[in-house]
Amino acid sequence: MKRSSAIPRQRQSPLAILVLISKILQNLIKQMGALIIVFLLGGKMSEKIGTIAMFAGAFLLFSLAKALVSYFRFYYQVKDGELIVEKGLFEKTKTTIPIERIQAVDFDQSPIHKILNLVKVVINTAGSSGDEANIAALTLDKAEELRAAVLSRKSVGFEGMETTYIAAVEDNRIMQLSITELLKVGLSANHFRSATIILGFGFWIFQQAEDAGLWDRLQALLPDKDVITGSITILIALMVIMSIAALVISIVTTFVTYFNLKLVRIDDSFRLSYGLLNSRQFTAKDKKIQLLTVAQTWLQRRFDYYTVYLKQAASQALSNKKSLSIPGARQVHIDNIQQYLFGRIEDGDNWEGISPYYRRYHMRNVIVITSLLIGVAVFLENWKVVIALVIVLIYALVHINKSYHKLMYNVSEVLVQIKGGAFGGKLGILETHKVQSVSVNASLYQRRRDLASIRIHTASGSVNIPFLTEQTAIALRDYLLYNVETSKKAWM
Repeated sequence: MKRSSAIPRQRQSPLAILVLISKILQNLIKQMGALIIVFLLGGKMSEKIGTIAMFAGAFLLFSLAKALVSYFRFYYQVKDGELIVEKGLFEKTKTTIPIERIQAVDFDQSPIHKILNLVKVVINTAGSSGDEANIAALTLDKAEELRAAVLSRKSVGFEGMETTYIAAVEDNRIMQLSITELLKVGLSANHFRSATIILGFGFWIFQQAEDAGLWDRLQALLPDKDVITGSITILIALMVIMSIAALVISIVTTFVTYFNLKLVRIDDSFRLSYGLLNSRQFTAKDKKIQLLTVAQTWLQRRFDYYTVYLKQAASQALSNKKSLSIPGARQVHIDNIQQYLFGRIEDGDNWEGISPYYRRYHMRNVIVITSLLIGVAVFLENWKVVIALVIVLIYALVHINKSYHKLMYNVSEVLVQIKGGAFGGKLGILETHKVQSVSVNASLYQRRRDLASIRIHTASGSVNIPFLTEQTAIALRDYLLYNVETSKKAWM
């Protein structure tokens, strides 16, 4: 096995003191923000200037002292195949992590990191809290030296710090989002949350107007068409303004988060970088990637975009953090990623569907529950709720029907592929030798019909194939476990 390079015991960059002070002040402001606001709002400002100055000075001195102690008590080194980190404010701790346990070495840059030309090094390990070995501030060359030593491969240097610190190998670039493409990604983002907020706000306005008796007054003015027209116009204008505001917020958030997104191929790894204010760089080695997921919402379909997730091995607490999200991918980008991970995939005609009982079961439950609620609303003569429930029922039935037709699976000797979705689409791909366990479950409804669901567990989470015949589920479980036991490939 290839040994990792050694790095002698050393501290962070001296400029790390400024980064630590900034972080301490931010935490203090977050924790005491409410008290500060209450203090500023009460009494005359002129009487508080001295008190404010005193508190500001105390905060600054405390932050400086804590940062200095943290800096001088922090050391890191790579020795004998282990990463060793020593730190502690009052009680010093020494953390030793075997190199083999480290999943990835990622870089983060906050605005202050960019100003000081530093990076935060994030060490990701499996089955840990994920922050025991993070290094707050290193120069670019030191960060790359550490990553090269830990990952036991040749360092890829940086050529400069422009908008982000990434200067990836151009020849191996898989994709990069331009400004125009980034705007389209923002437009095609899922605006369901914003729409829900707007809808809720609209119902709140309606309820407030009803409680204030405005609708009774409006009915008294029914002959005056100008009043009715004006009220409707104002309401529509408010809804349009809120919709535009929600859309703008979504686009700005996407732009700031994924600015200058690049996905490049370096050796046997993918390297993803993005960010305007906070620049981030993630590395995912092929053997660490447990599951590839490609998702497309109905909005993304209009722009022919997908979102790709590379899910790496991690503990349950880190499962979300270790899922690399790549928005704005085209089919050609997905093909390249699949080629690197799995080689050529023969789609073929081996896709299998699930039992029709899936659709019957979910439709029955939705119809029964919604009908009971509609009955209660009719009894209370709340016709607005009745209309809303009927709309929900229609949407749910259509959603279930589409989900049933799209849910399919394809299991071969080397790959498990699962399709799903309703109004959009979703594809999950995992290699059979990376399966950790397989469970077969059956509810009372399923047992009565000789059905079962199979759940395939990996180090990055699990995937589910519901409503198979019991015989099919057991045969599929045995087939997967046999491939795992006989495979000579390392799962990670």
